[in-house]
Amino acid sequence: MFAFSAVYYAGRRTAVSAVLVFGAFAAGGGLCFAVRQFHLPGVRAGELEGREVVLTAHVIREGGPRAGDAAAQSVDLETETIALGPEAARRAAQPAMPRRFGAGRPLVIRLRATIYSRARDRYSEEPPDEKPGEKYAESGGTDMPALQYGARLRIAGILRSPHNFRNPGAFDYREYLAGRGISFVIAAPAEEVQPLAGFAGSRAGLWRSRVRRSLLARIHALWPEPDSGLLSAMLISERSRITPQARLDFQRSGTYHLLVVAGLHLGIVAWFCYGALRKLRFGEMAAAVATIAFACGYAWLADDGVPIWRATLMLSLYLVARLLYRPHAALNAIGGAALLLLALDPAALFAPGFQLSFAAVLGIVAVAGPLLENTAEPYLAGLRHFHSTTFDIRLPPRVAQFRLDLRLLVRALQPIAGAWLARLLVVRGTWLMLRAFELVVVSLVMQFALALPMAWYFHRAAILSPAANLLAVPLAGLMLPAAFMAVLSSYASAALAAVPASAASAALHLITRTTGWLGGVFDVRLATPSLRMLAAWLAAFAAAAILVRGRRWLPAAGLALFALASCFTTLVAPPMQRHPGSLEFTSIDVGQGDSLLVVSPGGRTLLVDAGGALGPERSEFDFGEEVVAPYLWSRGIRTLDAVALTHAHRDHIGGMRAILADFHPRELWVGAAPATPAMRQLLAEARRLGVAVRHLAAGMQFPLGEATVHVLAPLPGYEPGERASNNDSLVLAISHHGATALLAGDIEAKIERQLAEGEAWAPAASGSPGGGRSQSLRADVLKIAHHGSATSSTPEFLERVQPRFAVISAGFRNSFGHPRPEVLERLEENAIATYRTDSCGLVSFYLNAGSVKVETCGEGSRW
Repeated sequence: MFAFSAVYYAGRRTAVSAVLVFGAFAAGGGLCFAVRQFHLPGVRAGELEGREVVLTAHVIREGGPRAGDAAAQSVDLETETIALGPEAARRAAQPAMPRRFGAGRPLVIRLRATIYSRARDRYSEEPPDEKPGEKYAESGGTDMPALQYGARLRIAGILRSPHNFRNPGAFDYREYLAGRGISFVIAAPAEEVQPLAGFAGSRAGLWRSRVRRSLLARIHALWPEPDSGLLSAMLISERSRITPQARLDFQRSGTYHLLVVAGLHLGIVAWFCYGALRKLRFGEMAAAVATIAFACGYAWLADDGVPIWRATLMLSLYLVARLLYRPHAALNAIGGAALLLLALDPAALFAPGFQLSFAAVLGIVAVAGPLLENTAEPYLAGLRHFHSTTFDIRLPPRVAQFRLDLRLLVRALQPIAGAWLARLLVVRGTWLMLRAFELVVVSLVMQFALALPMAWYFHRAAILSPAANLLAVPLAGLMLPAAFMAVLSSYASAALAAVPASAASAALHLITRTTGWLGGVFDVRLATPSLRMLAAWLAAFAAAAILVRGRRWLPAAGLALFALASCFTTLVAPPMQRHPGSLEFTSIDVGQGDSLLVVSPGGRTLLVDAGGALGPERSEFDFGEEVVAPYLWSRGIRTLDAVALTHAHRDHIGGMRAILADFHPRELWVGAAPATPAMRQLLAEARRLGVAVRHLAAGMQFPLGEATVHVLAPLPGYEPGERASNNDSLVLAISHHGATALLAGDIEAKIERQLAEGEAWAPAASGSPGGGRSQSLRADVLKIAHHGSATSSTPEFLERVQPRFAVISAGFRNSFGHPRPEVLERLEENAIATYRTDSCGLVSFYLNAGSVKVETCGEGSRW
């Protein structure tokens, strides 16, 4: 209705027609939003949650080895039927599955499946010495074949809803999957995945899958690793084979956009395609239509989300306007592309990819474009028809004078270098300098435009991004066409592909050396900007877009204002969120692991442990970088005064190296930890970063700001074994004005008994162990040892500590059954108010002179 009404009024009332056009976009967005809402037909999601099921499904997104793990892969599935699993039917404690699922009722849902090999499905708390997948390979296994699009299979496992780490600042994994139509996740060993005959899916999807696999095979045949992994990302957005170090180098240097198929890639390829067609004497319309078709096909093949489709829509609008002899208006193209994308998916407005993509291109078009139109562009136009004096009169006086000055310089060089070389040096040299100036301006403005989104979402400032892009972008302009030529020509002859493949490889090596060197110089991590900072930056962005269109000093003022706001975002840290006068003890939700934040009344900070993965998972997911650090940044914390490692099990030490690199603490506190490979790596990282390592033992006492730290374990005479154990744990009591929090690590009954019997020693002198009276274990808040395992929290220990509050850090629906029912009963018998991270999310205690205030991050909480 809106669209047809807009057409009716288009020639009559332009203003009415414009309003109706926007109404059509809004109505289209509402329709798409409604269609995208996922509803299970005739079943509530709760009826499937936590059920052991047998699914018949087919692959809708191809899998491959997970990053860093040859023995696992992740795929997206769409179910055909669902039936009750055989094991779940025998579980007396679990309610029966609704009858309608018993016979495998047809039901369509989408889920993400992790398929792993049982050859490496062994629980160990010890950090692995080998790289992911090595032990699996040594045991005689081979890499699992990638499941291809449309493949049908039967898979057994337990359906789970996607679960987020419930900390402020945490990545919303549930919403991320929901945006892709994924409602559940499931994990299953490969031995319980049964391939089925037949194909399910669309023919277009099948052809896309085959083309991608064919191109990937050609890329890996032409270039060795890691070059093939980088080129797979740059050509068709396949980023699963990028090494962690290469990914980090591109992020640090501000050139990660090269690994995302977007405007730069599409622009280079489309320009090459359009230019080649025109050279082959294709008409302008035919070349434009073919280029648009190629761009749409490339975007469909790469399927890299908003960035590539935004660039495709802008390119299409530009070429159509060119065919209709309409003046190009880049801001209109951006607005049209944004409206179309938002009409198709309104929720994209809040997606980081959408915001980053449009922020970058808005900065280039709205700020850099007008700036260059008044600076470099007139002089670049003045280099055309350089020897034509009649062309001078068509140019502005300053540009005509510029041409005269260059001609005089050519004449002065002719006796020395000759006429041809003099013209080449002057004209081409000037052209290169002007293009370099353009690239510097565009790179700077893009850096300013992305400063706040990068700080908000990724907590990183790429200080040397302009320098890195000055080298990397021109090299990418050479590399991408050469790589495409090599891949396409390899279908005809491997010898024919050798030359462009070598050229692409040489350009790629220069890019990686540049990103590696510049990325290692500065790596500035940022806390989450405040809302005031966000408002100031947006105002500066808008002011710069207006002022650069002015005259005289206004463009310089606009750019300086934008630069100042961006630098302010990078250099000025927001104030840390804290409760002055109270001792804060926060248990961060890191799943089945530990990470505890202590903040003294005056703002001194201590992080105890940094989480880590347990069980069969061997992925590159870093709990320190992905879970703990975002929470600290959301609090405005950019540095830590100290970090402590209780012991060297993976669920405590796993994220610690990232914490050292991101927050540069003054000290690292360790106890009686054996020299395991993970421990040696951590100590080496601390030495590299200049972090002082402090070895603690029972009886030591020292201040943490206004609070006091008492070390209760490891006890005198304790000797760790060759492998890390729970009883290696560092036990700390932190007190302030009579209120105490006791951090028990993962100690088990033996150490608890020794502490309860009085074998915790007060110091003879502050900061050093020595004999003295027995240190009281009385505490207001107790961090329950070993995630609520039955090996810990003995009645004698709880009776000695007598806490009023307790917190258990355990993973949501973890496979170990933590916390154990008998431990929970024990806590209830002692009238201890107990909080759990698996049900409450992050839990914070604020202690002040005997009073304790509790806040949680769970649903319906006071956080």
